[in-house]
Amino acid sequence: MDDMSVSSNTNKALQEFRDLPVALLKPAFDVLIPADCAPTAAFWAPYNDEERNIGMQACLLIWAVTDFKLVPWEFQLEATIVIMTGKDSLVDVGTGYGKTLCLIMPCLLDPENLSVIFSPLK
Repeated sequence: MDDMSVSSNTNKALQEFRDLPVALLKPAFDVLIPADCAPTAAFWAPYNDEERNIGMQACLLIWAVTDFKLVPWEFQLEATIVIMTGKDSLVDVGTGYGKTLCLIMPCLLDPENLSVIFSPLK
């Protein structure tokens, strides 16, 4: 399989997860995301249905784009949910902790949206 086929298949899978009806998000999440990788019930408890749906869809997208290897950390989901619900977010963690994924997930969830990122580098 060539790189174009892989890219096309990945894009197709991502679009299928984006287009998944809300009623099928939780069942898809429960079937596809291994329980030992999934955020805990306690993590989801404070979120409303819309926020949980955003988080589960983000998990499914990252799971697909990483060839079924990674699920976002809870802080990455928190940042993504906040951004996708129109609020501001500040993520302050050390080098190598996964801040970049916080920038990528909103773009994966809504590729038509414009993202502005301020990242002070040396």
